[in-house]
Amino acid sequence: MKHHRAPLYALAAIFLIALQLRLPLMLTAKPKTYAAYFMLAQSIRHHQGMVYDGEAYTEVSHLRKPPVLPYLLAQFSNYRYFLYAQAFLSALLVAPIFLLGLRWSGRAAGLIAALLWALWGPSLQLAAMIRPETLFLLFFLIGLLCALRFEESRHWWLTALAGLAFACAELTRTVLLVFAVLLTVDFLRRIPTAEHRKRFVLATVALAVGFAAPIGIYHLAKREHGLTWVYDRKGLVLLYSTWEGGMEDTELSIKRYIQQVRPDNWEQMTDSQREHFVMGLAWRELMRHPAASAGRASQKVFRFWIGRYGYWKTSWLSPSLLLSLLALVGLLSLRRKNRAGFRWSLFLVLNFTLIAAVTHEKALFREVITPWYLALAAVGVVAVVRQAKQRIDRRRSETPENAT
Repeated sequence: MKHHRAPLYALAAIFLIALQLRLPLMLTAKPKTYAAYFMLAQSIRHHQGMVYDGEAYTEVSHLRKPPVLPYLLAQFSNYRYFLYAQAFLSALLVAPIFLLGLRWSGRAAGLIAALLWALWGPSLQLAAMIRPETLFLLFFLIGLLCALRFEESRHWWLTALAGLAFACAELTRTVLLVFAVLLTVDFLRRIPTAEHRKRFVLATVALAVGFAAPIGIYHLAKREHGLTWVYDRKGLVLLYSTWEGGMEDTELSIKRYIQQVRPDNWEQMTDSQREHFVMGLAWRELMRHPAASAGRASQKVFRFWIGRYGYWKTSWLSPSLLLSLLALVGLLSLRRKNRAGFRWSLFLVLNFTLIAAVTHEKALFREVITPWYLALAAVGVVAVVRQAKQRIDRRRSETPENAT
């Protein structure tokens, strides 16, 4: 009995370590850590909706952030209470991260992944900032664990929970669109050969409905209130990928560029007309310098997966080549241990590779998949250790003493 409880005691100790590291940072946190969400929450609290001036690069003063965090933040009378709750939630994420590693490679991998998260420098900083990443990770990990559990039990309600969790994640941080499409296609592809076909069909429908919910909410908000969301920023996103300026001043440079070249009737243009204009600028830049744009995109992808980011200069454990190699080893070992986990991990790699190629917020986008990344690295550590032990045992069995 004590042997079975040992991982739980270790996990509880890791949780306390994570909490102890995060709570002191709350004392120095300020609401200006990310003004957009704080200002939106203030607007909601005063019954003005999610509208404020001066946020969008195209000077459209409407919703440019997903709604979950602003509405949740508006429920707190003091932003510091929200930060304390967020710190507790960030520490509590060691539990689903442990379960992810446990499902992929056993208790050792789960505990290593949880410990890595507890000590992960960017997660400490994010816990002390008014940002959506921590809340996004809760929904994302719940959805991923429910979907993985469905692969074993075939209970369709698990994918309903997964779809709901993924929808909440997408309404918190809009970064899963490609992953959502690929995961739904993966379920559709397996329907004809599924053992319990009716359950599989129900599961696929439930998952697709969950993924489609954010898009439906977005279109409803746009039709009823004239609000725009991140899906309407395709032109700006493409312009980021073609921009020649430095990464630090990209936003300011693009804003100035648009102000210089925009037409005289800019103030009378609708959101969609402005979006169409910016999209045209981006395509012209792309067609003018295709090779340079491809080179910049490749460089950003490399830095996203392997590089160390100056954004997190105080990180205790920054992304490194070693950690990336361990994650790659873990990914390859999943091909034998958990085929669904392997496929869905490839979907995440493709999803965020595209994001890294066409945007400039590399570090922040990296943090929304850090638990998955650390779990893969933990699986890689376990795989390397097991392989080393097998080689040692094999050499010992081949010694003359053992042969006689």
